[in-house]
Amino acid sequence: MLTCVRNNKIPAGYFDNATPDKEIGEFCRKEFGGKDIIENITYGQTFLDREKLNSLGLNLYEVQGSLAQWLIACPSIYRSYLAVDLDKITYN
Repeated sequence: MLTCVRNNKIPAGYFDNATPDKEIGEFCRKEFGGKDIIENITYGQTFLDREKLNSLGLNLYEVQGSLAQWLIACPSIYRSYLAVDLDKITYN
């Protein structure tokens, strides 16, 4: 997969997942008052705990947007997609 992406001149590579995961947790702690709004981080995807967001009075779409904007500012991340945007896509 990586070769295919690079052959199409798309920036790609491997990075240490532990560092971004830790930084995402720190960002969420500072921005939203707790790391525990993250349910799971796996395969480069961050899953938010919707129940926890609701209990804290946080808007899911605003949290997703803030996190996506923060992620694309990171040097090792080129793009970030919101779950709400992916839900709008029709797959054949």
